[in-house]
Amino acid sequence: MDKKTFFHKVSQMRAAQREYFKTRSSAALASSKLLEKQIDEEIKRAKAIMAAKAKLFYELVNTDPQTSQEWLNDHIRASLDYFFCDAEFQHQSELSSHFHDHGFSGTYDFPTLVINDMGDTSDDDMLEFKYEYTNHKYYVTFLNRLKG
Repeated sequence: MDKKTFFHKVSQMRAAQREYFKTRSSAALASSKLLEKQIDEEIKRAKAIMAAKAKLFYELVNTDPQTSQEWLNDHIRASLDYFFCDAEFQHQSELSSHFHDHGFSGTYDFPTLVINDMGDTSDDDMLEFKYEYTNHKYYVTFLNRLKG
């Protein structure tokens, strides 16, 4: 689905949802659910494409026992996929520029990256990673969830 079609479907979905909440009709509910399903399928498809592209640039390694919490692991992967999916090149100088433009890069005694927690609906939490660049790929290790 292209952007224009997606926008049109979301507009239709919102209209159907408003109609349902206004009338509570079963036809409006059925229409709303059908459109919601189509939008959900498109989001799932787009996320899979983004994740596949992002995986060219990074690999998550050394997962800590604290990341065994499924919701946190989902946040970590979604955030890394979102961050790396729009990187244009695998060359370190280009990715370093991407780091500084779209994340916060700092240094302890090792390089770190801090990016938005894409699973956080309040938009104020960040995730911190240690990384190493080897063979045109970033190998990242989750360090910390920073509360906003």
